[in-house]
Formats: sequence, structure tokens, C-alpha cells
Amino acid sequence: MPVQDLSRSHIAVVGAGDVGATTVFALMEKGLAELITIIDVDAKRAEAQALDLAQGSPFVPHLTVQGGDDYDLAAGADVVVVTAGARQRPGQSRTELTKVNVEICHQIMAQIERVAPEAIVIMVTNPCDVLTYAAIKHSNIPASRIIGSGTVLDSARLRVLIAQLLGVSAESVHTTVIGEHGDTEIPLMSTGTVGLVPLVQYPKPDGSRISTEELRTIRDEITHSAYEIIEGKGSTNFAVAQSVAHIVQAIMRDEHAIMPVSTILHGEYGLQDVCLSVPAVVGADGIEGIAEVPMSQTEWADLHASAEHLREVAREVGLID
Repeated sequence: MPVQDLSRSHIAVVGAGDVGATTVFALMEKGLAELITIIDVDAKRAEAQALDLAQGSPFVPHLTVQGGDDYDLAAGADVVVVTAGARQRPGQSRTELTKVNVEICHQIMAQIERVAPEAIVIMVTNPCDVLTYAAIKHSNIPASRIIGSGTVLDSARLRVLIAQLLGVSAESVHTTVIGEHGDTEIPLMSTGTVGLVPLVQYPKPDGSRISTEELRTIRDEITHSAYEIIEGKGSTNFAVAQSVAHIVQAIMRDEHAIMPVSTILHGEYGLQDVCLSVPAVVGADGIEGIAEVPMSQTEWADLHASAEHLREVAREVGLID
């Protein structure tokens, strides 16, 4: 599905909350579509978000923004970004919340399949790995066209933290996070580089090298930074939106970019029938390949432990036996 002419393209975003609306804003800034549609069960909210965003359209590349609760508005979309989901209620367990969001995912996928069966779907709603798996298992859309936003954002957080520690730009740090988008994610430190220098050999401003304890602290920070943001302002939305727009750009511009998105594995890394993030080639056809990168024995074991954790969550919510 190469999109040759962005002036005739259509992106739909399901969910008009903070993440959905900010994602539309990020997509507008990048000029990735001529038409962006916001779908939400709350029609007034979707319409209001669309109106607010549309009134800023003179300052970005030409496009139209529309909103409502009718999925027919998304007919023929090239990409559908799913940000809709239930919020955790007081006293509600994570498993109960996941079950609710799995059911919402099923309903949304049925509508996407009806109005935009050729679309590439990006699952952003958490837990995104489990919901990506649910979307693949309960739709007829090929698995290569269902992508979880995964650890693209987590990897950006990792690069920023390492850059701050070393006194370099984040653009010069080349490493990634794999596994679950959540508590069991794994920063790939063993193969990381700063410029062309191995990460563990690059000197800090004082001349010393990054210590094992500092690497452990960085891992904890990237895993828990979202909790800190949520505690301070109620939700994460800006960096999430930018990471999603980064994925959408790779699709709409057929970049064949390698990024750590959540996808179902079929033997890669010794894993089967589980969705988690690994470096994948993303382009106009969705997932175009998996890049199997070298890693340490510890990282390999941690990746398999992350996969087993995600399988257990899938069992708990009835996605697998």
C-alpha cells in the first residue's frame, strides 16, 4: 500500500482523549495526510477536538480535520491509530481493566475491518502488547498490518537519559528498548553505541565510564517515568503522540525504518505467538521484516521472561488457553 501522494491520504484516530487529540496535532505538524478523522463514542468531544484542531490548520500543511462517532467517517483510511480505552477505576485490578480494553479492542477492530479493511492499524491503548495480540487474533487484517506502538517511546526515553549522563545529543545515542511496553522491558545496553563508540566505553564528562549501577538506575527511570508523569499531571500525551507520529510517518512515507514496535513473532528470537517489541522494518506495507540484533545472555533471558509475562497476561484475560 505505498502512499505516493500524501495530498490524497487519510488517517483516522480512534479516541478523542488527551493522547488521541495530541496525536492528531503531531500528525498535522508533520503534514502526513490530507484528511484526519477523529472517532470517539462521545461525538460532541470528537467534534469539538476536530474543530479546535482544524482552526489551527492554516499554520500547517493543508489538510481537513473532521470528528464524530460514526466509523463511516474513517472509510478508506490508510492508517488507523487506536488510542481509545477505559480508564482504571478505583479498586479495579489491572486484569479487570485489561479484560475491558480487550473487549473494546474487539469492537473497534470489527468497525475498522468494515470501513477500512486495507488500513494499517497502530495500537496505542495500553497494555499495547496484549491489545496488539488481541487485534491480530480477532480480525482478518493481516498481522503485518497491525502494529503496537511498543517501545518506540521507551527507546526515546532511554536515549535522552543516556545523552544527559554522557553530555551528548540524544540523536548521537544509538540503542533501543525491547520486550514489553511496561515493567519487564529490556534496554539493549550491550550493543548500544554513542556515535560509533560502544556505549559502555564512551567517557562521561569526568572521564569515567557508565557504571553497572548507573545503567540499572537508567533502566528503572525509563520503566517508571510514565508513572511519575501520570502522578504529576494525570496522563502522558505529548511524547506518546510524537512517537506515534514517528511510526505513522514511516508508513505514509514508506521509509523502511527500523524501530522497536510490537508485533507478533513467529520464531524470531526463539519466540512464538506473542506480541512484544523488537526492531522491525516499518514501511508502507506495515511490518516488512524483523531485525534480529545480537544481545547478551542476560538480555536474551530477560526478553524470554518478558514474553512469558505477556503470555500470562493473555491467559488471564482469556486470549489464550
